[in-house]
Amino acid sequence: MSKLLPVSLVVAVVAAVLWAQATQPAQPGDQQSKDQMAQCCQRMKQKMEQMQQRTSQMDEELDRKIRAMNEAQGDAKVTAIAEAVSTMAQQRKEMHEQGRAMKIGRAHV
Repeated sequence: MSKLLPVSLVVAVVAAVLWAQATQPAQPGDQQSKDQMAQCCQRMKQKMEQMQQRTSQMDEELDRKIRAMNEAQGDAKVTAIAEAVSTMAQQRKEMHEQGRAMKIGRAHV
């Protein structure tokens, strides 16, 4: 009986340590943390690519409006200027919204 008590204590301590390790949250070096970071980086990369594509589309649209503005004569020139300015204002607002959305997204990471 006297030898059984120390063995029981050792088994209980080992079991408690193993249980504590199993229930701890992921540590920064864990594979789970690395996988989560990789997924986060992939999502950020995809969003960056989407933003770059959208910026290219916006540039092309504005280039067309500026070309039309430069080629226009008389009253058509005034209309073309108004369209170019309106496009710039709309694009600027869109870019600000994207920036706000990015800030909000970073707050949730």
